[in-house]
Amino acid sequence: MSSPKQKKQEIFPQLRQDPISKTWVVITPKRRARPEEFDQSRIVKRKIVAKKEDCPFCEGNEAKFGNPTSLLEYPRKGGKWSVRVIPNKYPAFLKNQKSKVKSQKLYISQPAIGSHEVIITYHHEDHTPKQPLWLVDKMLRAYQERILNLKKDQKIKYVHIFVNEGDEAGASIGHPHSQLVALTLIPEMIQKELDGVEQYYKRFKKCIFCDIIKREQDQKERVILENKNFITIAPYFSRFPFEMWILPKEHQTSYEEMDETRRRSLAEILKYSLLKLDKGLGEPAYNHFIHTSPVNVKSQQYHWHVEIFPRIDIWAGVELGIGVVFNTMVPKVAAEFLRKVKI
Repeated sequence: MSSPKQKKQEIFPQLRQDPISKTWVVITPKRRARPEEFDQSRIVKRKIVAKKEDCPFCEGNEAKFGNPTSLLEYPRKGGKWSVRVIPNKYPAFLKNQKSKVKSQKLYISQPAIGSHEVIITYHHEDHTPKQPLWLVDKMLRAYQERILNLKKDQKIKYVHIFVNEGDEAGASIGHPHSQLVALTLIPEMIQKELDGVEQYYKRFKKCIFCDIIKREQDQKERVILENKNFITIAPYFSRFPFEMWILPKEHQTSYEEMDETRRRSLAEILKYSLLKLDKGLGEPAYNHFIHTSPVNVKSQQYHWHVEIFPRIDIWAGVELGIGVVFNTMVPKVAAEFLRKVKI
């Protein structure tokens, strides 16, 4: 075992492998002496959202912008709804298609069958870090209900829920919302994780995510925040500066199986983890999403979690060309910085 002194003498650049997916990351810090020395001048602050009257997601504008009928709505006092789920107006996946595969010797294609939905919270400007906990909890509950509904269709194999916050993260509408896509296939990234957890379990008879949590709790240097049921860490193999993962402390394969108590606990740690990003880095653009077990093809070894990516560095020729990611921030330095941010 290396001593604390030896740990401080890590040599960079350094290759690190994600033990789950087996992908490689290069940690290439530009300034690493102290967390405060990270150059924040290149962080683009999220833009102010459009006026309410020009917003297609605002309460009262449903008819004006021709929004589809709600798939799910939660009421609120003093208003029509608190959380609303609607079909995406420009879907990437459609339900009513025939699933015929076309093969033309070299190329194969098939219709993009599934569902593409938008989960909207009512407040026009307050995003998750500024929302009351009850509203964050309602949003997380809507995720669960939609997954449970969609998995009734045996053709659906995976449901992906994600948030694009800010222009640099791919947001086209500023009003707070999440998106959901239901697919008839298991995405390659998820399949890599599934393969990784199965291999680890066969070798050690343990969940690799549970072992990661134990390792981080023992070392503490990459732990950012935790409560009774969840922990937020800066992964050892982070791909982005200030990347965070939120993991349930108890082993659970599927997000939709979480009980009400744990969901409220998740609402709390998600809100405050994102608030640390906002206060510490000046409201950067970010993506966050849930990685969960496939539906109708369940893996008992998988461990669902939330991944948060601040969009600070831009992927370029190495990342896009050969899939090796450069991260300019040492994860434990990022964790130290975010731990100190007062919320």
